[in-house]
Amino acid sequence: MRYFFAVFFLGWMAVANAAINVASDVLVSWPSADSRSVALLKDVGARAVFVPFIGEGTAAFLTSTRQAGMAAVAEIQATSCGPALQRQLDQARQTGFAGAAFDAVCGKQALHDFLSRQQGLDLFVYLKPEQAGWDVTPAQAILRDGTWPGIHPANPTVASATHSAWADSNIYLVEYLKGMFPDRAALIAYQPNEKANVSKDRLLPYGSVELALTEARAAGGNVILALPMDYREALMAGKPEALAAWKSLAATARFLAGRTRQFHQPLSTRVAVVGGTLEQSGEILNLLYRRNATPKVIRASELTRIHLDR
Repeated sequence: MRYFFAVFFLGWMAVANAAINVASDVLVSWPSADSRSVALLKDVGARAVFVPFIGEGTAAFLTSTRQAGMAAVAEIQATSCGPALQRQLDQARQTGFAGAAFDAVCGKQALHDFLSRQQGLDLFVYLKPEQAGWDVTPAQAILRDGTWPGIHPANPTVASATHSAWADSNIYLVEYLKGMFPDRAALIAYQPNEKANVSKDRLLPYGSVELALTEARAAGGNVILALPMDYREALMAGKPEALAAWKSLAATARFLAGRTRQFHQPLSTRVAVVGGTLEQSGEILNLLYRRNATPKVIRASELTRIHLDR
């Protein structure tokens, strides 16, 4: 019996500490290390939860996430790749976090040197659009960019006989990352704020979170899901409409996870865009995807000689 318990315990620890699969796992951003949220996160199939790192008072949350088979990732507010960040990473590891995430707040080479000295945590680095091409190995790169998906709110002061609905989507960002940086996961993250085109008075449908996951995964990437505050509060209060949307999200997540391999297959398309920086290429890609052209993004180094006579 003693040996059985030892084997069971070690097996459970292996599951709890398994590496995060950023291609197919459900990744969720949560505003606090609240142990009451763990049951909800488990219901939706979350494998990793990103929470602000406060240094203490997280023991109950970390215990709950481990028991639920989830990895807790500490989001650290860094100002440089110096001793202060190193101390926070060490504290996060000692506290029991499985991973840590922080912004690329230093130069490319300094960040590379800093990351090469790290061990014991799954690391994630948030990159701005202009940093999208940075190699942050052994960490996972996260592009901090995106627009809240769905129908763009109409401007009531503008009228046009040819006006049509404008759909906001982030598929072009995922395809850009896949085409330009094929050796890493196409991972994006954005919050429901003005940077993501969400004004303070805009009400977001609960189902828009499901749409955010669907478009990213169907394009062959992934997104760190962030919930609008009213959705999160409704879930915590047990409101039926919010719980129904959460159940639907869980079902969709399972469906998508079972088709990850299909979503990573090359596009069947006759349209290609030679990618430059995201600033140079982003808008043309966005417009093409809005018109269902589904272009393949290729790097300039992949171009072969074009024969105009064929």
